[in-house]
Amino acid sequence: MVIPLLPFIRDEFSLDYAQSGLVLSVFAISYGIGQLPAGWLADRIGPIALILIGTLGVAVADVRSRLDKATEQAPIGYYAAHLTDYDIKAELTSTTRCGLHRYTFPKNAQGRVLVDLQFGAEYALQIRRIEIRQADKHRIEGLSTYHSQCWGAEGLQDYTVHFVVEFDQPIQSFAVPSLGSSSCS
Repeated sequence: MVIPLLPFIRDEFSLDYAQSGLVLSVFAISYGIGQLPAGWLADRIGPIALILIGTLGVAVADVRSRLDKATEQAPIGYYAAHLTDYDIKAELTSTTRCGLHRYTFPKNAQGRVLVDLQFGAEYALQIRRIEIRQADKHRIEGLSTYHSQCWGAEGLQDYTVHFVVEFDQPIQSFAVPSLGSSSCS
């Protein structure tokens, strides 16, 4: 049942083919391992009770979503949704060569922003260079240069993404972790 849905899963989570293959492998292995205790449990409590417990478990796990699908708006050229975990409204749009994001945080709440320059793509991307700096008390600027290795030797290319992040409130704290680090201090 998962294989026909794989293209939709890949698009929804921005996975490349290798990552989606890993997801499928992990699913198949965990599904296979889960068969042993499920069979034993079905013998002990009965198949109907096991199905009921499994269905309730899935329902409870899906009670809170990070994205409220009911608030999604997706007309041509615009996307918006409510991020429920932190009560943030996210809005996205783009031009031919520019992507624009706007995040509205709750009033009187401390906001945190992570600029993630490593993203999933269908082909291998290596980060060659990163520059990021606080330009003033409301603005962060930077760039990241990627090396693409798609389609063999003819697909080798470098490209640079420039970005600007502007805040309506002054930046309280700014930190850049070193490459290979997983956290800021």
